[in-house]
Amino acid sequence: MVALQQISEVEKMKLHNGVEIPPIGFGTYNLQVDRIKGGMDLAVETAILCGYRLFDTAHNYGSEETLGAALQHVVDSGLVLREDIFIQTKFHPETPYGYQTVMRQFEESINKLRVDYLDAYMIHVPVPRYSEEKYRERNIDVWKAFEELYYKGKIRAIGVSNFLERHILQLSENCREIPMFNQIEVHPFYQERGLAKWCQTHGTAVQGWSPLARGDVFKNDILKAIAQKHGKTIPQVCLRWALQRDIIPIVAAADPNFIKENADVFNFTLDL
Repeated sequence: MVALQQISEVEKMKLHNGVEIPPIGFGTYNLQVDRIKGGMDLAVETAILCGYRLFDTAHNYGSEETLGAALQHVVDSGLVLREDIFIQTKFHPETPYGYQTVMRQFEESINKLRVDYLDAYMIHVPVPRYSEEKYRERNIDVWKAFEELYYKGKIRAIGVSNFLERHILQLSENCREIPMFNQIEVHPFYQERGLAKWCQTHGTAVQGWSPLARGDVFKNDILKAIAQKHGKTIPQVCLRWALQRDIIPIVAAADPNFIKENADVFNFTLDL
């Protein structure tokens, strides 16, 4: 079950505040764990055994509670220590949203995840639907609430998701902390080279969601040829591509075989 070189053995990325973050994340968006025997418990246990230490969820994914129970199970069983797991979730802007909404959602999230602190917390979207008016001012209020939780030690790193350069600048120009990372859609068909480079140059690390382009990568003959050249699978090529760009891919899989496969990406190098 264990990958050739475990993710947990690979050097972690260091955020600009000094916090270290694992190089690959286990995603839970639309994770069909109900299709496998053992559900989330088996998926998380397999991930831990394969070296995954970063686990990603969100307030509106509907997976915080099941992920929290599964992570508690592996900690209680002695497979891993809580301090060795990097747990991150996302604040979902509502209408209206601001400081009080952050505090309420944060408490809901840590209760569902069964933790007393988060390793990372992020704003899920910069401009929420039906809240376009004065979104800039609201995001600043939200970010200041994030900063308060961060300074109190309730969050080890604060970041954003789906933000463009201008959205990040709106925070950094009006608040004390710049986002420590930005989770954006990144895959071979949507490379976001400009935004990713801008973030990295300005001290904001990059995480990549949907690294397999919602399955579209399996239809591409070029990726198929590259995978054959290296004796790897197409998903492994896509994850390796992200890693070589210093992007942390967040990949979801419920099947234990796919979880293992996605972890085995540290023994080959692509020509970029």
